[in-house]
Amino acid sequence: RALLALATHTRTTGQGEASRPLYARARSAFEQAGDQAGVARVIFALAELERARFNNELARAGFQEAAAIFDTHNLWREEAQALLGLADSERRLGQIVAADTVLSRARAIFEIFNDREGLRAADQARAELGTYVDENDQERLRLAENINYADQGGNRMLEALGHLGLGRLEVLAGHPVLARRALTEARLIFAEMKLQI
Repeated sequence: RALLALATHTRTTGQGEASRPLYARARSAFEQAGDQAGVARVIFALAELERARFNNELARAGFQEAAAIFDTHNLWREEAQALLGLADSERRLGQIVAADTVLSRARAIFEIFNDREGLRAADQARAELGTYVDENDQERLRLAENINYADQGGNRMLEALGHLGLGRLEVLAGHPVLARRALTEARLIFAEMKLQI
């Protein structure tokens, strides 16, 4: 617990990378003690670190894992906090329906415990969902249409360029997994054509 507190203090004072080895030591100690709830608290804290760095995929995975462990141990207040983080990660990744579903469970837990601060946070998060706009959607759709057109017409060069453009867009949009998928597809087509990017 002392290591977890020290790691969190280090993280919240702007030393995120320096906190990682401390979190690793804390997790190891909790695992040796057989304290799964403690492990979940470390996972949750690391997810917060990833969220602060806009590593949205890693944050989502961390919050999801922490929430599942908290749920297993009937630590519902902590589960609800992890669900708020999960919903925010889903929102950042453009998964609005998934985020709304997660928020519904978090809000229900806060209601059971009459947690007014939690309810306010859940309602604010839901309000943010209602105003969600991805300014990249139009360009994403245009590129997807180009890729589809090129695929149907057998134009491999145009298809590769479409995937390349989509990969660049997802990099700028902060979607590393989607970017990697599109760029890998572009690279495969260029390799097939014996071209290099």
